[in-house]
Amino acid sequence: MTIWSSLPPWGIAIADGLTRYVSAEIAKQSLGPFSFRDPDVIRGLLVEAGFSKIEMEVLVVERRIGPAEVSIPGDMASTAYASDVAKLDIVTRTAMVKDIAKALEKSRVEGGLAVPQETLLIRAAAE
Repeated sequence: MTIWSSLPPWGIAIADGLTRYVSAEIAKQSLGPFSFRDPDVIRGLLVEAGFSKIEMEVLVVERRIGPAEVSIPGDMASTAYASDVAKLDIVTRTAMVKDIAKALEKSRVEGGLAVPQETLLIRAAAE
């Protein structure tokens, strides 16, 4: 199985934008999918479930994303906090997207963004 093993630059940039323009509570919510990543906790749960041979390896995957000015609002529109973002006036929303895009500038490639994300590859077997 694989799980995210760290907060990705994409998630951090979005959370920072949400903190500045929406709220810290919504920003925290946006990072929820990355909250279960502690290898010690995961190993303990696997042992508890009867697995004894457990191997973990961190891999880096590259998330390819289209142009920031389209991809950031599109991603946000598909989240649980979409209605909170939609309540912002267009000027504020545009400023937030620009700030998030600026934070991701080093990930810019032709046609969009290539954002690294660490994932934990877990192999487990019961003996």
